[in-house]
Amino acid sequence: MKYYPLSNHIYYENSDVAINKLNIKDIQIITEIEKELIIKSYEALHNDLEELVTFDEEYLCKTHHSIFSSLYEWGGKYRSVNISKGDSIFCPYMNLDSF
Repeated sequence: MKYYPLSNHIYYENSDVAINKLNIKDIQIITEIEKELIIKSYEALHNDLEELVTFDEEYLCKTHHSIFSSLYEWGGKYRSVNISKGDSIFCPYMNLDSF
């Protein structure tokens, strides 16, 4: 499923697929890879959770990096545009650095 806005620079030309390190241009394949990465990362993060873990900016960036950096250059980095995917609206970019 495509990230929005459509004018965003993260897509292959004339495609719904975000530019990725594996150069995969098939939306179904990239969606499945994202799902697998998210599940694997959630399992690892859950196993690493301790009572004293602080859910701060560093932790959130590390989590995002662990999920997406093997697939996307932008994994764990702040973005400069607002995006959504399907019915999910992500945090406005101007609020990201206010943690």
